Amino acid sequence: MGYCVQCSRLTEESIDRINCAPGGLELEGRDFQGDHSGVLDWHRRMMRCGMTGFSFRWGETVRGFVQYMPEESAPSPIIAPGSAILLCFHYNVTPEQGEGEHLEIERMMVQTAIEDARPRFDGMAAVGWDHVIHFPVTLLEELGFRAVDREEEMALMWLPFREGASGPSIAPQTFEPLDLTGEGRLAVDLSWSHRCPYDVHHRARIARIIREIDSDRIAYREVLMDTR
Repeated sequence: MGYCVQCSRLTEESIDRINCAPGGLELEGRDFQGDHSGVLDWHRRMMRCGMTGFSFRWGETVRGFVQYMPEESAPSPIIAPGSAILLCFHYNVTPEQGEGEHLEIERMMVQTAIEDARPRFDGMAAVGWDHVIHFPVTLLEELGFRAVDREEEMALMWLPFREGASGPSIAPQTFEPLDLTGEGRLAVDLSWSHRCPYDVHHRARIARIIREIDSDRIAYREVLMDTR
């Protein structure tokens, strides 16, 4: 396999060293826009609400993490009482590893979360994507998850830990988009969260573009999805 990754449980004190935190590997050398100061606050708040997980080091550098939390407090549209929600996992490979080992390491990371959650929950649910890198459905299927619902490129994935455990479902949509019928303006509704530096970056980038185009002709609304 050619790698030696060390695993540590995440804590409120160590969460600031994960690769997607400000100063982490995922942001290194990238021109990220926006204020990322809320990223760590979000992670610490979620840990106080039951989020747990692991960081993964190569040498002294944290290159990966996986997070999950109880359904009843998870900031997720998944309904799965008694089960855990797989929130996020990500690994930055070294030049020696190359992209070929990326998914292999992430598979190991998610397996670590599964085994950690198994004694305490009825199952684990997640949202998978038909994407080769980001939350790929195929990776989750290899770990025993199965798709119980699909919508376009997304799939609701389920891994039961107990016989007879109830499967997950997606909560009904309550968000109503802006209706500008007859106004001759464009409506833009942007959902985002402090949880991810990419969310913060795209929020700042899109808001700037709208200001530069013609803010009077665009009705712009931000929807913060930070909590349950």
